[in-house]
Amino acid sequence: MKKSLLLLLILIAVAACIFANSCRSQPLPSRQRENLELTEYAKEVEFAQKAVVLVPGQLNKFSRLWQSRGDVYQSAVQLLKEHPVKSPQAVCAYRFASNPKLISVVLEDSGTPPLAVTVWNGGSQLLITDVNLAEMEKQ
Repeated sequence: MKKSLLLLLILIAVAACIFANSCRSQPLPSRQRENLELTEYAKEVEFAQKAVVLVPGQLNKFSRLWQSRGDVYQSAVQLLKEHPVKSPQAVCAYRFASNPKLISVVLEDSGTPPLAVTVWNGGSQLLITDVNLAEMEKQ
């Protein structure tokens, strides 16, 4: 009885390890990245390009483009002051399955690292929710 119980516990532990390893190798469905065509999302791309150029000169206009003005906004302003963008070019656009209204646009400009600008598309209104250094997807 004790041997069979011990064997059962070992089997459960091995199965749990195998399951955990398989879950770790696959991204969560909500974090699965869907690449988008820049031409289909031209409105969001153009909005992101115009917005990042406004900093640091026109913070009043930049702040009106934001969904909220908390810590994320302050971090974005600081990032754009450290890496001023003059003529950004869109490299790619993507979204995650968890929120199809959030479109991330990766912008590059000479002399600055790539930036990921997340745009919320509320239908008639576009707002920025985040600006970060872009994490380029490994090919």
